[in-house]
Amino acid sequence: ITVAITKAFLAVEFGTAAASSRIQDTDARQTEQVTATFKPRMPSGGTIHIEEIQDQVELALMRAGEQKVARDYVIYRDGRSKERAAHATTEEAGNAH
Repeated sequence: ITVAITKAFLAVEFGTAAASSRIQDTDARQTEQVTATFKPRMPSGGTIHIEEIQDQVELALMRAGEQKVARDYVIYRDGRSKERAAHATTEEAGNAH
């Protein structure tokens, strides 16, 4: 979760954003918020789908007033989703022969 948030900030702020104490503090707060969202749902542990985690990261960024970071994170997610779909289609086509 923390890595996803850090990467979202790096995509927007570039350079030394990961070393920034503001970014590190924001990462820590957002990670705690996202984690706290899932704890009541799964008190004895379990598996959470990556899409659910990403949705919560998005919401946490927006709630923190980081709309530009959240927007770029959404765009990044969409691009990755399209890449995965294209890769799956290519694999399926290769397996059909």
